[in-house]
Amino acid sequence: MNIQNKYEYVKIDGHYKFLVDGKDGSEQEGQSFYKYYSIENYNVDALANLYIYATHPCQLNDPLDCAEKLIKFDSEECARIFWDKIYPSVAEYCQNKQESIMKFTQKAYKTFLYTKWGVLSLSKKWDDVSMWSAYCNHKGFCAELDIFGFPFNTTGPFHVNYHESLTPISIKENSLQIATIYQTNVKLKCWEHEDEWRLLIENPLGVDLEPFGEWSTAIKQELPDYHNRKYKYPISCLKSVTLGEKFFNGMHEVISDYEIEIIATEELQNKVLTFLALSRVPTYWLRVEDLHIYRLPITICKIREDAYRISFY
Repeated sequence: MNIQNKYEYVKIDGHYKFLVDGKDGSEQEGQSFYKYYSIENYNVDALANLYIYATHPCQLNDPLDCAEKLIKFDSEECARIFWDKIYPSVAEYCQNKQESIMKFTQKAYKTFLYTKWGVLSLSKKWDDVSMWSAYCNHKGFCAELDIFGFPFNTTGPFHVNYHESLTPISIKENSLQIATIYQTNVKLKCWEHEDEWRLLIENPLGVDLEPFGEWSTAIKQELPDYHNRKYKYPISCLKSVTLGEKFFNGMHEVISDYEIEIIATEELQNKVLTFLALSRVPTYWLRVEDLHIYRLPITICKIREDAYRISFY
């Protein structure tokens, strides 16, 4: 990346955009975004209880994703302004410890900053085979979300910028806002196949998000309460759910060309199917035919405690 690139965060036609050399990396209202989920307790719980999880960057699996050194705190004035906005007591802490506030900021700011923000990773595609393989093993599900209907404060979404190498951005030459968007939206080119989008989610007024990282234990001791990073949304924001191609493996009996019956012997699959049967959220089944992937619309009817009739149309 060329550090001479110009970064801007501007409001145009009522929408905020992140511009790199004048090019728009954001997206307009009305577009669908998708979230891939494996069959795990926390993922099924998120679907059944209609919430998304605002991740702290310290929880991400790529150690270079949102790395500390992507932001260069090269101004003591900017560092002090940062702490005045985030945690005013840190300046006093550094003075008592006789530690440079710039040095402390560089190594600690990420832990503290993302008690104010969380990251939601998204896709624009429901039919990405690599995503189904990596995140769902083709047995999970993919939720189509109307992120513009979320009843909480967000920034973005922004398309991730992929580069051969990563270069830090100067806090002195930019702003904390631009630097934060930059930090959360650049990744190495080896991740380019994911074609990822990122939504930043703001903490509720007066309540910090659960902290993660080296100083998280100390932060928790100072906080009277903190938000668990789970943000509930109305069912209208869940536009559809697509079940993986192998979701029904080993548990279905063919009734006709238009129906199957299944016994959900696994608890998590049972919870997913119960939610879909009762909520009537539009549901699809990912199918592979003649080297082609498509979504088959289905309806799910619960006929016994763990038994379902799946109809195709």
